[in-house]
Amino acid sequence: MNQADSKNTVLIVDDSPANIQVVNSILKDIYKIRIATNGAKALELAKATPPPDLILLDVMMPEMDGYEVCTRLKADLETREIPVIFLTEVEDETKGFEVGAVDYIHKPFSPAVVKARVQTHLVLRGITQPVSSRPTGGWPETGRWEITPEKHPDWHHHLDVKRPLLPRADAQAVSISVSGLPTSR
Repeated sequence: MNQADSKNTVLIVDDSPANIQVVNSILKDIYKIRIATNGAKALELAKATPPPDLILLDVMMPEMDGYEVCTRLKADLETREIPVIFLTEVEDETKGFEVGAVDYIHKPFSPAVVKARVQTHLVLRGITQPVSSRPTGGWPETGRWEITPEKHPDWHHHLDVKRPLLPRADAQAVSISVSGLPTSR
């Protein structure tokens, strides 16, 4: 497997070419990027093989807004587990969380914030992914994962959670063992 094959895929959905260009320039060297300029295309690309690992979704789009796209993604068994982060100028974040978004990134975009939020939610998705969708042989069936310096040299970045994680109704018990890691940063 070459390095490009091991990159996570991020689907960027925005009707503004300028916004797509900015977000793409921030993430293109780190992730594989797919682009949709409307809701219908976003729903199509979300079901592509392989599906995206995360979706960055504009709230305000013509024809089908981001809330409707997110609602449809979360209602579909094939796409419901893909994390959605809204790209927005809207201050009220309540509706996005109600329809299933995991986070918001506000415009104008800060490269550091975009990278941090995408990376954080990809890591969280990897930890909470259902057993049936985990890579074969990748994680033990016992529900225990080990974070070691060899496998996760940047482990401390992933454990700095700024807001509490809400339990999901379908979540399984998770035990994480952190071993051999320095106790201070």
